[in-house]
Amino acid sequence: MVEGGTWLTRRHALAGLASGLAYLGLPKHASARSSLRAGLVYEDSERFSAIYQSVLRGLDAASDDIGSIKRHLLRPGITGGEIEGWLADNSIDEWVLIGKRSCDEYRRYEKSRQAFTALTFIDPTENKNLHGVSLEFDPERVLQTFKRLFPSHDRVHVVFRLGRDDWLNELAKNAADRLGVDLIDTGTRDLQEATETISNILRFGNPRTDCLWLLGAPGITNADTAPTIIERAWRARFPVFTGRRGDVDRGFLLSAEPNFVEMGKQLASVVGRASRDTSGLLIEPTKSLRLVLNVRTARRVGLEVTPTLREQIDVLVGDD
Repeated sequence: MVEGGTWLTRRHALAGLASGLAYLGLPKHASARSSLRAGLVYEDSERFSAIYQSVLRGLDAASDDIGSIKRHLLRPGITGGEIEGWLADNSIDEWVLIGKRSCDEYRRYEKSRQAFTALTFIDPTENKNLHGVSLEFDPERVLQTFKRLFPSHDRVHVVFRLGRDDWLNELAKNAADRLGVDLIDTGTRDLQEATETISNILRFGNPRTDCLWLLGAPGITNADTAPTIIERAWRARFPVFTGRRGDVDRGFLLSAEPNFVEMGKQLASVVGRASRDTSGLLIEPTKSLRLVLNVRTARRVGLEVTPTLREQIDVLVGDD
């Protein structure tokens, strides 16, 4: 049984899911859970196919953590009956979910079953059985980047969503303590409050000593508010790090992209550790990053784009 009924009663709702499924063998040394089997689910997306395949290559490479993967791919447009038959034949106990759409299906039908995910933002307040690697970036790496790029700046303002991103904010505070960064964190309840908080920081903060970090960008900005915030940051010459890669193209200073192969390896590590220790929820930020810098904005905020800096940044935009 699953929440809200059996898989049989849900087959029509699943019929439109274009996905791939695979058998994933858990570690042989995980004796307490060695008989469990997990189904690997990912969207069959032409647009993001290269990203999905990179994550899967990382999973394949991490055999020490998850054992060998026996993949059984199903065509796009599969029927609910085919999914149910595959689940029954392989006695699936747990899910490994790659991407938001796979997680959405899990949230709708399988909340009671433990799952592991990557390529999506994880909200630990929404589901207590969802482990994995969130698309959020490792706070220590972000703060190290701030310190390297702006050695004379000693204060970082962090804006985040209360509840959803508390776990990530705690990681940021711990990293700031280790790195000697003065971190001022402000939790917000909704988009309006986040916009007002960001606007006040850009208005009253000191861009010669302060940086701004939009932690947990979904819910902090959106397509309507981001252009105005970018314009205000530009006018104030304020260095801003955002979790939205596209907003750097539009004018924010800095963001990052995951190294997707390494993300797959990190997810495999989470699966392996959670399979050996079931004591609590295991969520990690993305640890292997490719930094993205807007060159025009860098010059605007007084950052000299030297050959050394170019070597430290993985992707440069606005470099004319």
